[in-house]
Amino acid sequence: MEFSLQAVSVLAQSSGDEGGGTALSEIVALSAAGAVVTAVLLWIGWQHRNHKITWLAGLADWSARRFKRPPWVALPIAMFIASIICALFGFIWDVSLHIGNGRDDGALANPAHYFILIGLFGIFVAGCTAMVLPYDRPGPAAVRITDDWYAPVGGIVMAGCGLYALLGFPLDDMWHRIFGQDVTLWGPTHLMMIGGAGFSTLAALYLEYEGRRVRTDETPPDGIGLKFVQYLAFAGVLIGASVYQIEFDFGVPQFRQVFQPMLIAAAAALALVAARIFMGRGAALIAALIAIGLRGLVAVAVGPVLDAPLNWFPLYLGAALVVEILALTPLLRRPVLFGLVSGLGIGTVGLWLESLWIGAVYPYPWPTSIWPEALAMSVPVAVLTGGCGAMVGMVLTGRRLPGRAVGIGLVALTVLAIGGAAANGLRYDTPQNATASVTLTEAPAVDGQRFVTADVRFNPPDVIGDNPNWVSVLGWQGEALDCSACAHTDLYAEAGCEPGRACVEDRYAKRIDRFFARNPQLADGQLEHPYFEVRAVACKYASVFRLPAMLADPDETVRASAAMRVPPRQLEALIDDPHREVRIRVATRLDPNRLFAMAADEDYYVRRVVAQRIPASYLPQMRKDPEATVRVEVARRIAPIWVLTMHADADAAVRCEVARRAPVERLGLMARDADCRVRWEVALRALPDVLMRLLADAVEPVRELAGRRLDEPDYLAEEA
Repeated sequence: MEFSLQAVSVLAQSSGDEGGGTALSEIVALSAAGAVVTAVLLWIGWQHRNHKITWLAGLADWSARRFKRPPWVALPIAMFIASIICALFGFIWDVSLHIGNGRDDGALANPAHYFILIGLFGIFVAGCTAMVLPYDRPGPAAVRITDDWYAPVGGIVMAGCGLYALLGFPLDDMWHRIFGQDVTLWGPTHLMMIGGAGFSTLAALYLEYEGRRVRTDETPPDGIGLKFVQYLAFAGVLIGASVYQIEFDFGVPQFRQVFQPMLIAAAAALALVAARIFMGRGAALIAALIAIGLRGLVAVAVGPVLDAPLNWFPLYLGAALVVEILALTPLLRRPVLFGLVSGLGIGTVGLWLESLWIGAVYPYPWPTSIWPEALAMSVPVAVLTGGCGAMVGMVLTGRRLPGRAVGIGLVALTVLAIGGAAANGLRYDTPQNATASVTLTEAPAVDGQRFVTADVRFNPPDVIGDNPNWVSVLGWQGEALDCSACAHTDLYAEAGCEPGRACVEDRYAKRIDRFFARNPQLADGQLEHPYFEVRAVACKYASVFRLPAMLADPDETVRASAAMRVPPRQLEALIDDPHREVRIRVATRLDPNRLFAMAADEDYYVRRVVAQRIPASYLPQMRKDPEATVRVEVARRIAPIWVLTMHADADAAVRCEVARRAPVERLGLMARDADCRVRWEVALRALPDVLMRLLADAVEPVRELAGRRLDEPDYLAEEA
């Protein structure tokens, strides 16, 4: 019996190149722009703290009159609202673009990245603004930064969340460079950006609470605008805690479906319980409705307007209704108990009501089979998260929190429950020896784009049960791994290959390497493989007589791999290779007497390697290298007769190296060096006449060293 899926039409895409990091030019551009903006903001903050400008305080005062909160709350909150909405729009658009179009051509090639970066940077700046604005102590909980500078806790937390999220950008680039493109939204650096932005909404609530605590009798009463902002804040908490579900919202989940109910229950319990305790009757429903409106606007802007894949989202109305009904009981008088019971209701009745919406519009409704496990994961998480949400509401209303043991214990149990549920959700039963063959048939083109019909057949046919949660055909990097079409299927029985760990057709270099480590005799036959990683790894195991031809490979990774094994005399063909990594490997292996041709290489690291290996007689011509690290290597190896010619080098590290190697009778030339580190090196080796001059040095450690050497001539000899 054969199992086949109903043929579907899909957009045909080429596999492209392996995803890596951002191009160096884009990194330089982003870094330069970030440095300029940061410098300007630091200058503004310094000017404000020193009372040299008044416009920032004036703008904050204008915001305060409209927001009815202190200036150090009003302006940062306005900045935060604009920034978090900008980041949300960019995030949803970015996910949609990746689902619809695949990988980026670069960080600056994806327009959604600009919105994310500006939004996250705006959150950080909003927090810093709250820290910089107050001249006086902003409330009793303020944190002292200097003797006369206090910052609100909410501002510090907001800036910390923004910085944490921003750090995800460079770390994400490093992650991609090491491991390639992510398959899932739940990559660690993505979670940094999501978590930082999501939890910054709580920081905004804390900042508003600090401002509310310092109100006076002259402060105008809160208006409807401020009430809306407070409701919007809780809607933001709800949305911020919901973005972890976005793969399910777009219909491309990479993890088990039992995660979705748990994530929905946790977000609802945290945000809606806190909203009801703080804002009063109807707050949970209002926060849910505002969240629906905001997510709906973003979904429409990204989907129909920008012509990107559409996403659905949870409504949370069932969970909000449960919270509001329970709030009518005496439980509300005991907030923590109210939160725990509300979490129980959300994790049961609330999820059942939400499942009606999920089943109506989502690509993958919840089958009956997942409910036992889903409830086992969701109920404990929802109950404990509801208790944490209650404590958030108590803080915002100024109520006394439960005892330290109860509060810390509740948070610790919540973390353990979430961790345990996540660990259970990550359990997979991977079928062994199961394969899928895909047959593509040309279909009529649509708008000039190539389409194909895919016929997918599984082997064995019963690898998919009679009632699966879902069956999706998802190809990563444009191709599916098909063992049945592999020329090395006979190796499987002998453990010569292992899908997912040691496979020549895999996309990961480590798995390819494991394949050739088990089967080095096959490397020669793979030197013309269409995938560059296979060719590059094969160069490590192939016959050295086959490698000279690989020096002309179109991919730099292959050339660099071959350069590590070919005879050194053949490396001269790569001296002018366009890629630095190849030239670095050439410089590490080329005959030192041939390295002078690379002494003027455009890359500093290549020149540094050259300076480490070239014969010392060539080094005088590298004394004026523009890179200090290269000149340091020159100073370490240059002949003693030449080393003192570098005593006036512009870089102190170079002069320190000169002081270590210069003839002792000539060290007097460096006794008045502008850098104390150089003078210290001089004091370590100088003769008594120079040491006498150093007794008057401006730096105490240098004076002490000179005096000790004069008093104890054997001091350094003993140290040696």
